[in-house]
Amino acid sequence: AGDVLACWREVLGEQMWVAGRDEAIEAGWFGRPGDGVDERVRGRIGDVVAAARDDIAIVASRTEPNESAMVGLHGSMTPVEQLVPLLEVRT
Repeated sequence: AGDVLACWREVLGEQMWVAGRDEAIEAGWFGRPGDGVDERVRGRIGDVVAAARDDIAIVASRTEPNESAMVGLHGSMTPVEQLVPLLEVRT
């Protein structure tokens, strides 16, 4: 995990925020900073986490061909990802 973290930071550092699991949790990527996460959630978070700063994505095209072919990907901390407009229609 340490080698992957160092490599991803070097290769992706300009285009993505890259953090280890504990670092990302403490920084509040998965809830309020310092609150931690439930143990059942912690096990689902990768050893290394990357979130896009730009129009970029990491895909596993060989092992996840269907998911990688999707047009829309989600999960970053940019305004375009977080500030999705809501349209409410009342009748």
